[in-house]
Amino acid sequence: MLIFRLSVAAATTAAFAIATIVVASPPEPGLLFYLSGEQGTTADFSAAGKPEPTFDSEVRKIADGAHGAALECGNFQQLAWRAPGNIYAQRGTLSFFWRSRYPVGPTEFPLFRVAYADHSSHDMVWLRIDYNGRGFDAFVTDASLARTRVSVTVESFPEPSEWVHLVLGWDENRGIRFYVNGKLAATEPCTPYASVDPAVASALVIPRGIRTQNGKSVTVYDTALDQFGPHSRLISPHRVISADSYIRGGDIDELRIYDHMLEDDAVARLASAAGPDPDERKKVFVDPAQSPARPAAASPINAHAWFMRYGWERPEEPPPYYPGAALSVRKVEIHDAYDLRRWWWKANDGIRETTWPGVYNRSRLPGRRDYFPLPDWDCYVESGQAITFDLPDEPWNHLEMAGAAWGKMELLPHGVVNERASESAAESVLFERAQGRHKTTHRLPESIVGRKIRFVNAEQEQPIGEMAAYQVSSGLEPEGSATRTFRLHGGAADAPSVAPLAEFIARRHLFRPSGPC
Repeated sequence: MLIFRLSVAAATTAAFAIATIVVASPPEPGLLFYLSGEQGTTADFSAAGKPEPTFDSEVRKIADGAHGAALECGNFQQLAWRAPGNIYAQRGTLSFFWRSRYPVGPTEFPLFRVAYADHSSHDMVWLRIDYNGRGFDAFVTDASLARTRVSVTVESFPEPSEWVHLVLGWDENRGIRFYVNGKLAATEPCTPYASVDPAVASALVIPRGIRTQNGKSVTVYDTALDQFGPHSRLISPHRVISADSYIRGGDIDELRIYDHMLEDDAVARLASAAGPDPDERKKVFVDPAQSPARPAAASPINAHAWFMRYGWERPEEPPPYYPGAALSVRKVEIHDAYDLRRWWWKANDGIRETTWPGVYNRSRLPGRRDYFPLPDWDCYVESGQAITFDLPDEPWNHLEMAGAAWGKMELLPHGVVNERASESAAESVLFERAQGRHKTTHRLPESIVGRKIRFVNAEQEQPIGEMAAYQVSSGLEPEGSATRTFRLHGGAADAPSVAPLAEFIARRHLFRPSGPC
């Protein structure tokens, strides 16, 4: 057992220290990544300080780009750049010029992918822009597997020698917006979030059809990202490949990524930026710092997104509080979970991006029914209706859940066999989890030792991202226990072995050069 004695001030200082990273000033406000093609596959600017690609094969620099030089990606190309610090999941804009180079047909193919750092899906894709056989599709995947997706038909598709400008903007408080040649082509309909203070609601809009609460929608895009790049069959932490029926390249130019959703006028300027002079292309923007799409870190909009992410969005139902000078928290590890007779190791593995159940091929979740068929990923067709967690033989009184799953948590009788748990009658209901929540905390009035608990899903496929059990009590560690003391300080991580991990964690979250955001 680890006992932490930590003051609030120390914790806050440490958190801010680890999140503050000095980066070079961007050539445009909010710009995170810019690749003009003039330096080949090396970016002109990288907020993460990582302009070189992680994969670079069958890609060459060409002179006849949309503006100056560009990249010609072969059919078997492998091209990707690191995501942390160069792109953020919470909100942003992806902009690039694309040229098909040879005629398109009825067969769909991907134009761009952004990959998870870890996930339950086979293709590991968080963001994708495709040629859909008649135009373009674009989506961003929320933390509970649903996709905010738009589809656009282009009546007169660009000729193989013609450059087309594509932009996808996303914001977990606003949804997504997709542009073709500087014009808004599709947007996910939005509606104010019902539980927000009326003073905030007029500025806060969230995409419809993702998660519902009192008839309104909620979503969380926040997640860990790994790499991004064009065209490939797969871009993931495991590998980057072009193969199978995904053997199709194209040309890419003027790749830009921003830390906020651009407004219509800014997108139009990007699409019409004239001339081959790189310096001129850096001047296409007025400062959008006051735009409602890029709110201040302490704004009510961003505050609500943070509260939603961590389960503090309902003032009338806050996580439980334990008074006293000392608090003992023991993590009760869950090593066995079963969906029907299938042993499971995802919703209890400590990784928020992995889920129970896995991803279905023809999913009921919004935006997931796809024209790129993949095998059902590690789940039965009847999975996703209930899961049983087998707790070890020790006391626990505190459960935390993340994900969109809603339903009830049941306590099963003594002696139930794991493989038969789905068929057993419940002894009692521990709690009910409401629809429309992302992170919830459940404190039991009395500790329970061991036993099995079963979550019954009200809607099949709605996932649990993480389910964790703890024993929380007042007081110090048991007498005679071996202890280890950790001291958090305000300086940056100074151990060489820890620095890369600290930087990766910090770059997952939005920040500005002047401090955390």
